[in-house]
Amino acid sequence: MLALFKSSAEGSTLPSGPGKVGFKPNQVSMALRRVLKRASIEDFRLHDLKHTFASYQAMNGTPNRGLQTLLGHKDIRMTMRYSHLSNAYLKDAVDRVVLGRGDANSATS
Repeated sequence: MLALFKSSAEGSTLPSGPGKVGFKPNQVSMALRRVLKRASIEDFRLHDLKHTFASYQAMNGTPNRGLQTLLGHKDIRMTMRYSHLSNAYLKDAVDRVVLGRGDANSATS
C-alpha cells in the first residue's frame, strides 16, 4: 500500500487516474482498522502515521520548508507540531559537538 502512496506525488493523497489503482479514504481507514484488529493493536489512528512520517523526515535531514510542503501545511508552526525528534537523535546531535578544538581567540574575534 505504501508504494501506491509514494507513486502519487502529483498532489493527491491517494492514487487516481488512468493506470493507477485508487482507494477512497474510507476504504483505507477500514482496511487499517481490520489490520490493527488482527494485530491486536489498540489506540492507533491513520493520522498517527503523519506524525511518524514528519518525524522521520525531520531526523533524516528534510528541510523544514520541504517538510511543510510535503505535509500540506500553510503555517510552519503546524509542521513543527508534527515533527518530533527522538531522544536518540538529540543525544547523537549533542555527541557530535566537539569542544576544545580550534583557536581559542576565534570566539572573541
